Amino acid sequence: MMTPQYAAPEVVVELTKNYLNKLSDRELQEHFIKLSHKFSTLLNEGAEHDLNVLQSYLRMIAAEMSERMKGK
Repeated sequence: MMTPQYAAPEVVVELTKNYLNKLSDRELQEHFIKLSHKFSTLLNEGAEHDLNVLQSYLRMIAAEMSERMKGK
């Protein structure tokens, strides 16, 4: 059983990767920017759990962006 301390359980990771894969480059970039701004805002508030979750999503988006750059 997954505990709440995990930022992104495996099922969520796979679903998120599939979702990100279907986005256009522009949509992917928009998500990254939006989550980066949210991360910056939460950084000042010190909400550690929320920061960990956002960091996980930002890493997944960055990985998807990196893969796309390799393919071009």
